[in-house]
Amino acid sequence: MNKYNEYNEYSEQLERYEQVAYEGGYGADWLADVGEGVKFYAMMCERRGKRPTFAGLMKYLDKKAVFMQIYVRGNEL
Repeated sequence: MNKYNEYNEYSEQLERYEQVAYEGGYGADWLADVGEGVKFYAMMCERRGKRPTFAGLMKYLDKKAVFMQIYVRGNEL
């Protein structure tokens, strides 16, 4: 049986985000933001009458990761 499947990509992506955040000096902020992001993603789905999904959460976190990196780079200038 193949131990690797498409769902491993989620954990790998989350690990990459965390590593980039710690390398950039904002690891603790990123982890706190992910926790809050789960709640806000669920609230956003509820407002739209949609059921939250893990795939949707990952897309939401993808966007947050990009914005966090842009924000940190902007503050370094």
